[in-house]
Amino acid sequence: MSTIYNVLIVIDCDSIMSGTTDPGKVIQMYADPSIVQKDANGSSTQGSYELSIEVQNQDVIRWFMFPKEVKASDTDQGYTAIVSSDYAWNDAKLLASWTAYDGQGTILIYKPDAQPLPSGTTATVATVGDYKPYIQAQAVLPGRPDPGTNQQEAYTFYVDIYQGTTKVKTYSWDPFVTVTQPG
Repeated sequence: MSTIYNVLIVIDCDSIMSGTTDPGKVIQMYADPSIVQKDANGSSTQGSYELSIEVQNQDVIRWFMFPKEVKASDTDQGYTAIVSSDYAWNDAKLLASWTAYDGQGTILIYKPDAQPLPSGTTATVATVGDYKPYIQAQAVLPGRPDPGTNQQEAYTFYVDIYQGTTKVKTYSWDPFVTVTQPG
């Protein structure tokens, strides 16, 4: 039975727009701590731009992108960031069935907006339709009969950054995933 794991990506759009190219300064990735691997120094990769996760064969991974800033610092235009494409290094096949979803669902909002919250008061909320787009892939180890064997795949994400409805930049970096053959 496969498990679905979510990876949350926070991107610092203002810094990228200002010319910062180092992914270590503009990307933070987070996932369920049970699948996060340590780096070569024994430190957790949680919150880093090279989040390393280990999943089982047939598990599903969903990557969600969130801008760090709601609005650009030099305008009232809101930021949106979305993964526009991916690239598997060396034609790797450990992650398959890459698919882009609109993530249609619901969210909670404050209703009415801008309601005062004196001490001890509970805010009134309502549910509205919303979208949380994500990229999904499935971990596959076809034809690998070695139980417990780990395989790594590096991939590159290309992210389009928008201000309002105008695409203003494309940014890329390369995290990786370890897929384990079940025992």
